[in-house]
Amino acid sequence: MAEMRYTRIIRKTLLLSAIGIILSLSIASMCSSGTWNLNKFYDVGEVFDTWNLNDEPAISCNLPSKKINWNYLYLHASDVGDSPLSVRIVFYDKLWNWLKEGVWELSNGENEIPLNQIGLEGLKYKKVAIINLEGQEAPCKVYRAQFREFPEYFSWRRFVVVFFLILAVYGAVVLLVCKKLGSKEKKEKVHSPIDIIVDNVQRIYWKIFQGIPEKLQNTPERMKSAYRVECLVFLFLNSLMMTKFGNYQNRLQYQGYMVLQSALLIIWCMVSLKPGQKLCHFNKKFLASWGSMCILMCISDFIVDKKFAHTGIWMLFTFSIVFWGWANVDDPKKILKELEKAVEVIFLVFCLYCFLFEPYDGVSGYIGMTTNQNTLGEFMTVALAAFCSVLDELFYHENRWKGILLKSLEVLLTLYLISISGCRASTVFAVCCAVLFSAKIKMNLRKKQYMKNVGIFCVVLAVFCLPVFKIADLGLKNVPFVLKTNIVAGVQEAENVNIIGRRDGFIVQAKDSQEVKIEEIEKKKEFSKLYNKLDIWTSSRVSIWRTYAEHMNLWGHYGNEKVNSLMGPIKIGAHNMFLTIMYQYGVFVMVPFLAVVCFLLSYGVKYMVRNGRTAGKCSFLPLGLASAYIISASLGNIEQPMRYIPWIVFYFLMGFCATNHGD
Repeated sequence: MAEMRYTRIIRKTLLLSAIGIILSLSIASMCSSGTWNLNKFYDVGEVFDTWNLNDEPAISCNLPSKKINWNYLYLHASDVGDSPLSVRIVFYDKLWNWLKEGVWELSNGENEIPLNQIGLEGLKYKKVAIINLEGQEAPCKVYRAQFREFPEYFSWRRFVVVFFLILAVYGAVVLLVCKKLGSKEKKEKVHSPIDIIVDNVQRIYWKIFQGIPEKLQNTPERMKSAYRVECLVFLFLNSLMMTKFGNYQNRLQYQGYMVLQSALLIIWCMVSLKPGQKLCHFNKKFLASWGSMCILMCISDFIVDKKFAHTGIWMLFTFSIVFWGWANVDDPKKILKELEKAVEVIFLVFCLYCFLFEPYDGVSGYIGMTTNQNTLGEFMTVALAAFCSVLDELFYHENRWKGILLKSLEVLLTLYLISISGCRASTVFAVCCAVLFSAKIKMNLRKKQYMKNVGIFCVVLAVFCLPVFKIADLGLKNVPFVLKTNIVAGVQEAENVNIIGRRDGFIVQAKDSQEVKIEEIEKKKEFSKLYNKLDIWTSSRVSIWRTYAEHMNLWGHYGNEKVNSLMGPIKIGAHNMFLTIMYQYGVFVMVPFLAVVCFLLSYGVKYMVRNGRTAGKCSFLPLGLASAYIISASLGNIEQPMRYIPWIVFYFLMGFCATNHGD
């Protein structure tokens, strides 16, 4: 009893702390930007900056196409010496026609040039060049440049002070309120309304589906299992078909696709139901977090129009039915095994399509039955987790070497597809999966039969690794051409494009600075170079994350944000599930969403620990699939309803967590 009370206190503390941190960050951002704007907490106007990585003698940049009054130019210079650095700044239109130029003297550090005072009014300049006057071969000593709509205002000291001040005030208020509420609870115990809501919703669903279980009661359980597998297979196949041949961004196609996917999930639930009305028990804490997330999404949809509206309502309706279906199945472990079968079927279909129709050029990232190498890698993470779970179950039994051989070959083929996709998130998961699977194997070290089968698995991996990789490589490169079935690969989607390259140029900053220490300037210069190199290595994700973080607000946004990436200004997704949720639905949706993710991840760990030594439990699958989604969604742009297989699997598995079947 004391342990349960202690756990409850920890959960409440974490919840209130998350709310306080988000509130403090929001207020500190508004205070640091000098504006109190609920539609954009960090509102400092438009900013465009870039860096000079190669110390070129001349620097050029293309400004964003939208109409912005660039009133300030900041140039950061280093290694200037005692005498000022003379640079010529030339302004051009979009066709590189000369408009205006001037010569400025720069000193070490930050230099400000007020563009609104040098006669640029009425000139539609789109390109700017900075030329070093010390000589054509001499490197330009401007290492960073930035155009700004408003003068630089941000101060880390002010931000930190305001953040901790607000957090302290919030903490004091929460402690006072909790103390008063705690005393009231001792006098009068208040019942939670969650039980009443859940029971009433179940009764409504039974009335809606009344008569369906009776019609299916004579159907053998084997047939029901086959129907459920078919529903999941079509669910995954529709996802791949929409990715490859459809247009998720088209409103009409999106609506039709969502109706179809929802219908498949409801049919899956209908097949899972058995006759006899009963009220099922759920994990109330999980349902409270998930329900709060959906309700906040609904509020955000009502206040701010969304490109794909009514997501909260759709999720409340569809996935509450899915959770209810999970609660009504005879043996929930069967659903996990059926999920493994569905993943294997769709994996084989995927591979067949690739070997027949999608040749691999051996150079660029392979896209397979998708339009983007990241999407391929993300699906392979789901397949890898499922195959490891099946292998784990085979390890418990005798005379299963044929199954171990087959699944080992599938694991090798999955690893091969991950390697040629070039998806870094899936590579990270492959390493993570190896660590988690090794931990799962370690739990059964004392079982001779289990360890014997593990030895067979390791031998198969060692012996067949190179042959499988070589045969698969030759097959993907040649079979489509031999059979003359190859098709033209689709163009990568703009929002998921794996950006590789570098900026057109650098510059943008200026302000007559006072004496600044050379050491500080060099540190800033090295940091700027490191930042830009890291941005290139992460395919512009640093710029993407920074842009989305700067545009956070209270109620969310319509669509994607425009990012000044390595390929220039482009509308692109956040490539991080937490940033995506906060950006689309407001910062406070982060609290229940984070709780849902933590619940599912911790539930997967507990389930594996409790059942890791017992056969038939699929103990590795929940943790493996949850980890696959979290790693992929933290680096990719897959937090989009029903669009990608990892998303579908992750939200589908929430039903297993919501019903406490693993306890």
